[in-house]
Amino acid sequence: MLLVLPIELNYPPLQALRRHEFYLLWVIMLCNIIPITLITASFKLVGQGHISDDRFLSGVATASSIFNSGGRIIWGAVCDKVSFKVPLGVILLSWAAILFSFPYIVAVEVGAMAFYAIWVCLLFLCLSGVFVLMPAATGRIFGPVYMAVNYGMVFSAFVRFSLCQNSGSIQCYDLPNSFGLITIASCLAFFVLIWLDDPFIPKRANLCSPCTGVLQRLQPKVPLKPPKRQEETAESV
Repeated sequence: MLLVLPIELNYPPLQALRRHEFYLLWVIMLCNIIPITLITASFKLVGQGHISDDRFLSGVATASSIFNSGGRIIWGAVCDKVSFKVPLGVILLSWAAILFSFPYIVAVEVGAMAFYAIWVCLLFLCLSGVFVLMPAATGRIFGPVYMAVNYGMVFSAFVRFSLCQNSGSIQCYDLPNSFGLITIASCLAFFVLIWLDDPFIPKRANLCSPCTGVLQRLQPKVPLKPPKRQEETAESV
């Protein structure tokens, strides 16, 4: 019995730069950097402004690190099942809702400490998924052979954000306005994600196929060396 394995396309960096998927991933990464930076820099400041128990705040920080590390395993398992687009969309929408309400939940008179702990853990659970799903998206779109360098180019969005932050365009100390900014950034990233084609997404979950189809038809053809068809022979039982 002759089994023909699927053809695997691997885009070198120069060819990847000629595809619109690269720039969509870059914009998504840029929008993700804003919540990542603000969460890690100011979640303790939000708590200290309303909660005076330092031991409790330290415990929440410890719990958040557990969610940060354990979440990577969870998101990785989800990505293996349904690919990257669905879980990344869930993360972005969850971030938008959680971040919008985060500065206000600690101001409630009853249960502020419990709400704060839950919100911080959820924020870091979402944060952990970015560093799992973005490399997976790069590898699945452009192939595994040049995945490291292609993801490095996508990751260059961090440099752009750092320049904006150092120039004063983004101020993390103005918490209410900053959380509003990152809510908008998460929504923008979700909008861009709608147009990103996921070649491994299950058909029943591919609700954005009309949008991705439009961009695929407009996509210029990128010449690649014809891949070698890999074949292997297996004995029929």
